[in-house]
Amino acid sequence: MLGVGQVTDLENVSLPHNITYLNYGLCSRQLSHPEWFGPEVGLSGVLAERLPNRNFLLIKYAIGGSSLYDWAPDYDPEKAKITSHPEFGNMFGYFFAIIDSLSELYELNIVGVLWMQGEEDSKKPETSKKYYSNFKKLITAFRQKFDDPELPFIFGEVNPETERFAAVKDVQAAQVKAAKKIKFAYLIKTGDISKKPDMVHYDSRGLLLLGERFGNCLVSVAR
Repeated sequence: MLGVGQVTDLENVSLPHNITYLNYGLCSRQLSHPEWFGPEVGLSGVLAERLPNRNFLLIKYAIGGSSLYDWAPDYDPEKAKITSHPEFGNMFGYFFAIIDSLSELYELNIVGVLWMQGEEDSKKPETSKKYYSNFKKLITAFRQKFDDPELPFIFGEVNPETERFAAVKDVQAAQVKAAKKIKFAYLIKTGDISKKPDMVHYDSRGLLLLGERFGNCLVSVAR
């Protein structure tokens, strides 16, 4: 979700007229890298084309390498050490602090949550085996915070292709289960989306396509 697409690969770096984009994400080097983009570009294009008369606020909060333990609604720094990233802190709490601050500036009507995460949880059985239960807890907590039990939760399939992610099949199975068992949860397939040579991160073309798939799903299910 953070994205390492190259801005220089984009034909147009301007956002559509009905899109406001706020990036509170982090990467391992600096805040909001000016040379990189994620799926928000393809997403913006779809929303502008299919819903040109609606205004959208895209609120992005992503940290590369984060686990569901970093996102846990009942965040526990000791459990976060399972993934060796306790320095990320309470990401769920931080995100909703952002939402609270924005609600003072905008009249927010949340139409969906877009989620692309899981590679970190694919590295070990200790995290992959708990992915479904942790993910279900997270979705429930998002809906409770937004006071919307039917809030669409759209998530991308995790598919890193290196030996470092030995438990990826467990996470993929958990994602399929979530799409089947959790109402108003939708899985975006990503197996055909192009990647960088590391076979983990999507390249610029792949991120545009991922964003388009998020956008098309969102338009089809949002109220």
